[in-house]
Amino acid sequence: MAAKRTARDGGLSEKVGYYADSDGQRIKYRYWQASREVPAELLPRGLSRKRVTGSGKSRTEALKRLGENWEAFEKGESRRGKTRLSGKATVRTLFAEWNSNNKAGAVSATMAWKYESMFEHHVLPYIGDRRLDSLREEDLLTLFNHTLAQKTDDQGRLVLQAKSRRNIYMALSGCLKYGVRQHYVAVNPLEAVKPPRKEAPKDDIDAVLVEGRRVMNAVQSGDDPDEARWLLAFLGLRRGERLGLPWRNVRGLDGDDPKLIIDQQLAWDKGPGLHVKAWPKNRKPRTIPLSEPWVSALRRQRERWKAMTGEPGFEFRKPEYSDLIFVRPNGNVVTLNDDNDDWNALLTGLGITPWRAHLTRHITAILLAELEPAIPISTVMAVLGHSSEAMSVYYAHVNQGRVRAPMEAYGQVVSITGPRLAKRIATPRVPRKR
Repeated sequence: MAAKRTARDGGLSEKVGYYADSDGQRIKYRYWQASREVPAELLPRGLSRKRVTGSGKSRTEALKRLGENWEAFEKGESRRGKTRLSGKATVRTLFAEWNSNNKAGAVSATMAWKYESMFEHHVLPYIGDRRLDSLREEDLLTLFNHTLAQKTDDQGRLVLQAKSRRNIYMALSGCLKYGVRQHYVAVNPLEAVKPPRKEAPKDDIDAVLVEGRRVMNAVQSGDDPDEARWLLAFLGLRRGERLGLPWRNVRGLDGDDPKLIIDQQLAWDKGPGLHVKAWPKNRKPRTIPLSEPWVSALRRQRERWKAMTGEPGFEFRKPEYSDLIFVRPNGNVVTLNDDNDDWNALLTGLGITPWRAHLTRHITAILLAELEPAIPISTVMAVLGHSSEAMSVYYAHVNQGRVRAPMEAYGQVVSITGPRLAKRIATPRVPRKR
């Protein structure tokens, strides 16, 4: 039975909350909440009453979190002085200030636009008008575990997967942390709420390896105008790197040392829209040595490019597109969405259920790892990049290959048909004489 609260002091009570299961059903659950009244002398300016709370699955966990939140509150007040929280401060007003700070350069223009979109569509409609002094842990639990988890479109389909809800969680957390730094709140109530679980992509890499071989064969079997674009995907280039690759970065195509220089990408940012984006200064360009079939494919692409751009009336949509390898007959680039649609159409035409084009980097990593003799790690890093998910795939398969031989030898020892064990069985041990 829940303990009764003591007026203006604190209490421990059992509460009811709701969350959505994998089928979108609303499930009721119980949790404990401990709370403690803030003494008048510690109240932030503008408040006549405030409680610090902590929630958990058990009484012990709730009390522990209350202690942590209370300690954080006291430290915040003593370090910063009274907060400037007032009854007029809402999630919406805090977001407006945080959003202005983001657009002033606190984050990139793209991230500022993404954060703004998340709040406008998924946060402000539900808790935008909640006063910051009344925003509680259970409000945020309901937002992420029920409201957003069950949000549907006009056809009744769920619109926010776990990954999207996690991104919204991170955006709201950033806003509330800003509120703490600017003395609007002493404690970020979202810290006690677990973020939506990150789900790993469910990719059947074994099937993708087989189907990838079919794709590579298909694009090389005839005069496919997109041959070079797809083969570069199997050279480890990301989508933006392929579509933003200029001819000036294709070196020695007719010589003895052909190679690619990767130092820019095609990107979309709010403001400029689709544009060619140079890498930041802290990201080093990478050089990829070229061999067949990439050399011949790029030579054929060069001839197509010259013929197309030499047509009467041809004009590039933007001057920055004039050196890109992959452009359309109308002078525009192959956009990121176009590339995705073309990739899905290619797989569907081969009778393959579409999978992410980004997995071609994983295929590249696995094929490089399986080469005999092993190629230098510097070459692998030049192809895949220094810090990437694909490098992790490469290392995993290299280590798997290194482990195979020792494990086969160990299997011979363990197996009853193994030569060593068979010898032991055939030659019984003779006891020592004492």
